[in-house]
Amino acid sequence: KFADLAAQVLAESPDGILVVTAALDASMLCQQFRKEDTDTAIFSTMWAMTEDFIQHGGPAAEDVTFAHWFYKEYQSSKSENFRNGYQERFGEAPIFASYFAYEAAVVIFAALKVNDDPADLKKTILNLRKFDGTQGVIEIDEYGDPKRKVFLMTVKDGKFVSLE
Repeated sequence: KFADLAAQVLAESPDGILVVTAALDASMLCQQFRKEDTDTAIFSTMWAMTEDFIQHGGPAAEDVTFAHWFYKEYQSSKSENFRNGYQERFGEAPIFASYFAYEAAVVIFAALKVNDDPADLKKTILNLRKFDGTQGVIEIDEYGDPKRKVFLMTVKDGKFVSLE
């Protein structure tokens, strides 16, 4: 039960709480935390940073802090072009997964332009290293993991806003 878990966590008098779960569970946990404690800082991950978190969390979603590679309101020509093109084609605004899927395709196509042998795709991507994403440069490290700008976000008045 969420209430039992929240009581167990709050019994330790934490300075902050990190919630690592999907949006619906995160919103339910935040509700339980806020019933008992309105002051302890709550942090969560990009996994929970969706409109469902705000919708289901209600007032308990306010002031929860997130770190994410995506910022819906990011201002750049690439981001705006993608957002507008996606909206026009699919009739709805893109979510973070839409941006990341698009950027994955950008990386793959850029690598295939350099070397069209699919067997060498990973090696080619690792050699190219840097790619222009919709929200800045994406650098691929030696393990194949992306390094990119991280946005600190919070919920204010029922919306995700940047802390920067």
